[in-house]
Amino acid sequence: MNFLELEYCDKCKTQECTMREITHFIDWIQAEENTNYEHYSCPDKESDNFTADFQFKSVDKILTVEVKRLHHAFSKSKKQEAEEIASERGMRIINGMFNQAMNCIDDKVYDYIANSFVVDMPMAIVSDKEAIELGEQLIEYLSTADLDLVNSSFVYEKKNKRKIEIAFRPLTSELNRFSEKGRILQTFPTSLNDEGVSLSDFWNITFDLSSIKEKILKNLIKSNNSFEGVDSNRVVLQIIVMKYSLDLALSMPELLDVFISNLKEEIRSYKTEMNENKFNFDNAYICITIAGLDEKTDFRIIDISDLLIS
Repeated sequence: MNFLELEYCDKCKTQECTMREITHFIDWIQAEENTNYEHYSCPDKESDNFTADFQFKSVDKILTVEVKRLHHAFSKSKKQEAEEIASERGMRIINGMFNQAMNCIDDKVYDYIANSFVVDMPMAIVSDKEAIELGEQLIEYLSTADLDLVNSSFVYEKKNKRKIEIAFRPLTSELNRFSEKGRILQTFPTSLNDEGVSLSDFWNITFDLSSIKEKILKNLIKSNNSFEGVDSNRVVLQIIVMKYSLDLALSMPELLDVFISNLKEEIRSYKTEMNENKFNFDNAYICITIAGLDEKTDFRIIDISDLLIS
């Protein structure tokens, strides 16, 4: 969902408009209010007066929305959490560049990879400029006349000498069961150092919500400055961003219900601390979107105001 091709779009780093939760939230609030909204502006890119992310306009009012990411299940160390978040972002950027490169290579090379290899994607911190260089070098690597993926991997070396490797492993009969004919099978790491996670840790990390309420409050406090000059229909939307692969635990509706129930209890337990603050907005929500194994998307929303009143 990229609302408009505006002058600032190619310079925008945060790209909230591409988050699927924004689309789901607008669909949800239109149904709640029985109205239709159209994208009106991106104040943080257009205005010097206030920094909310979006404004949506209906026939009789303007809805102003500030978006905050609510990272969950990452490291409790701030420094390590920042590194993990940046690394996962890098993994997605690299994967995007890889997919673009696959559209540029010769069809015979593409089929050779799709039919013979599984591609191990890396998790690494990269800038947008580095990602472009990586993509260009990958196309060049896959275009060599004597390409030998059995005995070599693609390696991109950053200026700080750190290397990012995209490995091509032979597609075994076991792995072939998970591949789709004509498509390249890819694997993704669960951590920066490529360490696995035990099933017990997987569940404990996913459902441990003890620290999330503090992040919720901090996001709400930060949002106070986002609505300068706006006095109505101000919304703070916090989007839960799960650590990569842990959202699999919530792909079953019953477990997602448990997660949402536990999250509500954590918020209620922080009622006093939240009510001690004076907030400069009208409504605050938390949403989570889980892509289920049946390819259906489950979108849930929590009204923070209701929890603080009840």
